[in-house]
This record gives sequence, structure tokens and C-alpha cells, in this order.
Amino acid sequence: LDHKKIEDCMGDPDADTENPVLKAEQDAQ
Repeated sequence: LDHKKIEDCMGDPDADTENPVLKAEQDAQ
């Protein structure tokens, strides 16, 4: 799991809508 990519996506609202890895992270918390 690439935390840098997750951090980048968290700063970009458009990115997380097309990032299943980030969504999985959010669902897991």
C-alpha cells in the first residue's frame, strides 16, 4: 500500500472518486 499516493489523493477530491485503493482504506477505518 502506497501511503504517499493516498496522501496525494486525500488532497485531491477528484482523485479519490477514481481510486479504489483509497476508497478501501476509507471503508476500513
